Amino acid sequence: MGRHPLASKPNYIFVALALLLVLLAFVLYGYMVSALSFNQSYVLLQAIGIVATISLLYFAYVNVLSSRTKDVAAAELAVRPVLIWKIEYEGKRLLLSYKTIKHPIYDLGMELELAGKKLEVFDHHLDVSDSANGNNERTQDITSFAKNALGGREGAKMLISISYHSEVGGRYEAYFSKELKATRNGLQLLDRNILWAKYPWREEKVYFD
Repeated sequence: MGRHPLASKPNYIFVALALLLVLLAFVLYGYMVSALSFNQSYVLLQAIGIVATISLLYFAYVNVLSSRTKDVAAAELAVRPVLIWKIEYEGKRLLLSYKTIKHPIYDLGMELELAGKKLEVFDHHLDVSDSANGNNERTQDITSFAKNALGGREGAKMLISISYHSEVGGRYEAYFSKELKATRNGLQLLDRNILWAKYPWREEKVYFD
């Protein structure tokens, strides 16, 4: 999936602040043992204070920018849905269901990864012509895949990668996670989370987690 591009920047800030604290301790120690004069110590302390202030302001800017990007992307995802998909039980079967709305889509690729096992789903063309009758929904039984992947485990996180081309909008990509928990009555499906998404109208991926 790759590392969150904004996640590494705050880490650099913490490293910079740690180095500044070391420099501060060095300056104070140098002044106490008379290795540095008062004027030298004062100038160095001012420089350290300026760099620390800039670092903290940049840290705050990155966090605000990241939060705003997530909010905007979440709103766009809500008002511009094209593909609808779900994983749910029907009787004793675990089904992956998906369909398109608004526009036809092409070259739909879905990859499910669970406990090191992978399942790939590909659909060349999904149309909306039968959406009024609900006949455009496709389903695939993933019961065996989930049970074989879990084996004797009590539960695991399923990762779902999705990509497709909309006839009108362009290429979409998204990455989700879904928790599966084994119970006496079968598998329990927990909340689904979106990790990142890439939209046709954005050059970069938008990370949510």
